[in-house]
Amino acid sequence: MSLEGPMNRITQLLGAFRTRQEGTAAIEFAIVGSAMILVSIGIVEFGRGLLVRNEIAHLADVGSRAILIDPAVSDATLLVQMRKGFSGDDALLGVSTAPETVDGIKYRTISVTYPLNLLVPGLTKEPITLSVLRRVPTG
Repeated sequence: MSLEGPMNRITQLLGAFRTRQEGTAAIEFAIVGSAMILVSIGIVEFGRGLLVRNEIAHLADVGSRAILIDPAVSDATLLVQMRKGFSGDDALLGVSTAPETVDGIKYRTISVTYPLNLLVPGLTKEPITLSVLRRVPTG
């Protein structure tokens, strides 16, 4: 029995495999497409983070304006005014105020925090905490 027949057939199949181009577009799309999907998801997540951060910064600015107009405004009134303009989950929004003195000048510090849960599961187990701090002079 001669091995030339089967070896010749294997050589022909390998040669045909190297020169055929039928599946290359699908493989290239799988590689490039998956990278583009990951980049797109990253852009969406980053945009959501910026949107929420800008929204909590606006809330801190609302609180700062209320303190500048009336330095004796109560914390409860301040919280109500700030939470009115928030479109997210109020239960997760953290707002705190505290008096502070720096170089003999009295300030009232407003801190706003919000945990950002990512839409893509498995990237992080814990939410990313976004925070904004404003120091408003009171006297």
